[in-house]
Amino acid sequence: MCDLVNIAFRLTAFVVCFLIILIPMGGTYAIEYIESSNGLQVPAWDGGDSELEFGDMDGDGNLDIVSIGDHGSPYINTQEHGIMVYFGNGAGSWNVHMEGNFGYGGCAIGDVNNDGFLDMGYGMHHNYSSDDFGDQLIEVALGNGTGMSWTPWDDGLATNGETYGMFATDFGDVDNDGDLDLVSNSFGASAGVHVYLNQGDGTWIQSFGFINGNSGDQAVFADVDNDGNLDFAVAQEYGTVYFGDGTGNFTLGDANLPPVSPYDWRDGVDLNDIDRDGGADLTYINTDGGIDVWRYNTSTSLWEDLSGTLPSSGGYYAAQLRDMDNDGWVDMVAMGQAVVVTWFGSQTNPGDWTWATYTSTGPSAGYMSAFRVGGDADHNGYADYAVLVEEGSYPNEQNHLRFFKETSVATELTVIPHYPTGHEVMIGGSVRRIDWTSGVPQGQITLVDLDLSIMGENGPWIPIAQDIPNNGRFQWIVPDANSSTNCFIRYTVHSEIDTAVARTYEAFEIIGTGGGSVLVVEPTFLDFDTVYVDSVEHREFIIWNAGSDTLHVSTFSPTLEVFTLNAGSEPVALSPSDNLPVLVTFQPSEALAYQDSVVISSDGGTQVVDLLGVGELVTSVGEVSNPVADLFGLGQPYPNPFNATVVIPFDIASAVTVELSVFNVLGQRVACISRDRYEPGRYSVSWDAGGMSTGVYFAVLNAGERTWIRKMVFMK
Repeated sequence: MCDLVNIAFRLTAFVVCFLIILIPMGGTYAIEYIESSNGLQVPAWDGGDSELEFGDMDGDGNLDIVSIGDHGSPYINTQEHGIMVYFGNGAGSWNVHMEGNFGYGGCAIGDVNNDGFLDMGYGMHHNYSSDDFGDQLIEVALGNGTGMSWTPWDDGLATNGETYGMFATDFGDVDNDGDLDLVSNSFGASAGVHVYLNQGDGTWIQSFGFINGNSGDQAVFADVDNDGNLDFAVAQEYGTVYFGDGTGNFTLGDANLPPVSPYDWRDGVDLNDIDRDGGADLTYINTDGGIDVWRYNTSTSLWEDLSGTLPSSGGYYAAQLRDMDNDGWVDMVAMGQAVVVTWFGSQTNPGDWTWATYTSTGPSAGYMSAFRVGGDADHNGYADYAVLVEEGSYPNEQNHLRFFKETSVATELTVIPHYPTGHEVMIGGSVRRIDWTSGVPQGQITLVDLDLSIMGENGPWIPIAQDIPNNGRFQWIVPDANSSTNCFIRYTVHSEIDTAVARTYEAFEIIGTGGGSVLVVEPTFLDFDTVYVDSVEHREFIIWNAGSDTLHVSTFSPTLEVFTLNAGSEPVALSPSDNLPVLVTFQPSEALAYQDSVVISSDGGTQVVDLLGVGELVTSVGEVSNPVADLFGLGQPYPNPFNATVVIPFDIASAVTVELSVFNVLGQRVACISRDRYEPGRYSVSWDAGGMSTGVYFAVLNAGERTWIRKMVFMK
C-alpha cells in the first residue's frame, strides 16, 4: 500500500505527434437545422415569456440550457421551479435538474467570484421563496461546478425602487476591475433598468439606474463605441443603447435611431459586430415587424442604417447576430411566428444580407416566448439555437421548449474563432470572454489551449488557459501589462490523435496601465527524441520581453550534465520587444531516458522549459539498444483524454519493487494504483477516476532509482 503523502516533483508531459489542421478563413456553408429536443419535454411549461441561456454548467465540455422558467414557475400548474439546467449529452439530448422555489424571469451566466465555476444571475417576477435563495427580484447565486447546487450571493441587489418584477439580465465588467457586474431590465413596466457593481464579497451597489417606463425582454452588454468600456442595449421605453464610461455610469446614446411610439420600445434587441471594426452593432425589430440593423459611427456620433436587404416589415419577434456559417462574418437570425430565418452577412458590403435558411419551429400558431442563438450542442462546429414557443389557442395555449441543431457531421477536427475577431479594444484588468466553435469527429475527446500574443500573429505566445473543456467559451481577465494594438489569440483544440489551430482573424487592442516588463518563453518543452550515446543534438528556446520596461533575465542550467546551455547564469538585460535565443545541447552519456528543466527567472516573471531526451547505445553495426524497451518504461495511458477508466501500461526488465501512483497538478498523490514486486514482463493496470474532478493528472512509475511520468486528462 502506498503512503498517501504530498510530494513535489517536476511534471513533464511526453509529446505526441499531431496532425495540424490550419483553418481556412472565408467561404459560405449551406446550413440546415433539425429539431433535437429529446428530454426538453420535462417538465411541462405553462405560458408567458422567459429567457434562455447557453453554458457548460458542469464543466463536461457539453452545452447546457439554463432558464428560471415562465409563468408556471414555481409550481403553478407545472413542476417548473427555481434554476432549471437542462444538461446536454454532447449529441443534442437533455436531462433537467431544478433547484429553488422561485421563477418567471430572465437570467445570465458567468463566473462572478472568479473561482472557475459558472454562476447565475436572474431577474424575476415570482420571488416566492421563504429563504435567501429566491426572495429578491434580482439575485446572483454561486455555482459549485455541478450545475445542481447554488449559494446566494446577492446582498444589495433589487434595493433601488424595483417593484413587481425584473426580467432580462446580463453580466459584464462595466468598471473594468476584473469581476462581472450586472444589468437587469424590468418585468413589463414600472421597475426600470438597473446596473449593479460587484463588490467581490457577495454585496452589490447600484451605479446606474432608473424606474418607470415599459420594457421588453432583452438586456445585453457589449462595447458599441469601441472605447474599451462596456455599453448595453435594452428593450425599454426610455431608450435602447446606453454608453458606459468605465466606472459604472451610463449615458443614453440613441441619437438618430428611428423614433418609436409613446409607451413603446425597440424590441428583440441584440448587439454584435457585423463589419469587424471592433464595435458592436445593434439589431432590433422595428414597429412594422421588420428587422433593423444599425452601426454607430464614432466620428459623427450618429447611427448608420445597415438593414439593407433585410425585410423592413413582417411578423418578426426578435433578432440575434451570430456567425452561423463559420466564415468569420456575423449573420442574422430572426424568429417570427413558428419560424426561424437566417440571412448571411457580407464580408465586402455590410448591409448586403443573403437569405440562407428557413426553419419551422412547430405548429403554425407558435408565438415566441424566448429565443437564444449560440452554442454548439453536438460538437459539429456550427452554432445551434433554442426557442420557447407558445403553441395552441386560448384557453389551452402552452409553452414548448425546442432545440434545433445544425445538421452537418464533423469529419475532421476544426476550431473557428468567434470573439474577439479583430479591432476590439480591451482594458487591461477587465473581464472579457473568448468564444469559439469546434467540429469534433465522433469518438474524439478534446481539450482546448488558449494563448495570447501582444506582438503580432506569429507570437510569442503567453498562455491564457491550458487543457480547458471544449465548450466554446472562456471567461478571461485581460492582462494588465503594456498597451498593444497587435494582439492575437491562438486557439488550439487537441485530442489524443489530432490537433486543430486557429487565431484571431485580425489584431485587437489591449490598453494597459503601462510600465513593467513581461517575460515570455517559447517553446516551454524541448523533446530531443533519441540520440546515440556521446552524440550531440541541439534544440532552441527564445526568451522575449513583451513588456514596456527593460527585462532582467537569469537562466539556471539543468541539474544533469547531459544538458548544457550556451547562455550563462549571469543576468541579461532585454529592451522592450527584444529576444534572446538560448541553445540547449543534449549529449547522453548512457543508454537512459533523461528528464530535466531550465528555470528562467526575471523581474517580469518566471518560466520553466522542460527537457526530455533518450540515449541509445550502438551495440553492433545496424543494431541499436533501446533503453526504454530493454530496461523499464511507462507507456502512454489510453484512452487519453479519458472519461471514466484509463489503462496504464508499463514494462519491467528485471525483478524490482514498483510503485505506480497518480498525482494531480498540485503534486498531491490522489491514488496509489500498485505497490508490489514485479518480475520481468509487460503489464497494464486500470485506474477508475470516477471520484475525481475533471482535469489533468499524472501517472508516476517508480522502479528502483528511476521515475517515469505520463500526463493524463480526465473529462467527465
